[in-house]
Amino acid sequence: MKRAFTLLEVVIATLIASIAAIAALNIGVQSSKIADQLTKRKAILAPLSIAALHGKSDFHNTEKTYESLLSGAYAIDHEGLKRYLQERSVFYTQELYGRWEIALEEEIEGAELPRFEIIVKTIGAEGLEGRIYAVQPETL
Repeated sequence: MKRAFTLLEVVIATLIASIAAIAALNIGVQSSKIADQLTKRKAILAPLSIAALHGKSDFHNTEKTYESLLSGAYAIDHEGLKRYLQERSVFYTQELYGRWEIALEEEIEGAELPRFEIIVKTIGAEGLEGRIYAVQPETL
């Protein structure tokens, strides 16, 4: 006697397979979105680091090209690179986050306590934004 699957068994098996397929598809879509976001972030890491390292307080609250950020520090004589840097811009702001004094374990008579400030550099390019906190001696 041949034993065959009943209609109920086939429906249940199809239902289970459908749920597994939907879950796998959902994981694939989410992975694709995450990979796309990581690719976009990776694409601007180098240009943003250029702005972070070479941004000056006189660039505060302005949009500058990468070429203008680098021109004072480097002689750029390659025309292709120069054009690339001129076509891309970055928005740069620099704000004072706060000022602090460093307390010494032993007070030295007549010595001033070391003071420092934290500067927040906000850099935006290609629709993304990043912040860098820089510690430097206090400027009065």
